[in-house]
Amino acid sequence: MRKVSKQCIVASTLFISALAYSIPNAPTNEQDSQDVNNKENVEVIEVYGQRSLDFFRSELRLAEDSFNELYNSLTDNEDYYTECAVNLSSAYKIKVRECHVKFELDIRAEAAQIGRNCGSRSFSCATPSPAAINKRIAKRRLEYVQDLKKHVESNPELMALLIKVQEAKTNLEKAHLARWGKLSEHYYTASKTEDAQTHTEDNQ
Repeated sequence: MRKVSKQCIVASTLFISALAYSIPNAPTNEQDSQDVNNKENVEVIEVYGQRSLDFFRSELRLAEDSFNELYNSLTDNEDYYTECAVNLSSAYKIKVRECHVKFELDIRAEAAQIGRNCGSRSFSCATPSPAAINKRIAKRRLEYVQDLKKHVESNPELMALLIKVQEAKTNLEKAHLARWGKLSEHYYTASKTEDAQTHTEDNQ
């Protein structure tokens, strides 16, 4: 799968994210349900207390890499190839892992090259504005998401990997919350706000 960055993958998982939380053989009465919930709560506390955040980050990294590798092998459009890398977060000035689609990197690289070519001639050289760049990315993103959905819906293995990505992200958030409490809630709220702002800019 701020972020495309990661956001492209996150946005495209929404239509199947509920599948990751389906529970087969659900309890048939209220008491059984309560017992199961109590057991799950105990297990969650134990698991998140014993495993480090690095474990959950590693799980997410492996899930994303597995998904991207299979999707990249299935899509016919090289512009949709997705790779993940560690970058500096604009919100917290710390290194975070982000996933980017090739067409976004190409568009931004092209704009940067135009800016370099203009140099001191910027007054007479038309460089792409951030709004224009984001508009191009947003248009391509719509096409990319359709391609992604097509392959996910037609390939059970890819769908299973996408669900694992969603689960891994959720587990990391829960582990982060268990470790940092209110500070974690602030971090993820701010991150999601940043995502929403970036998504809005891309569609302007």
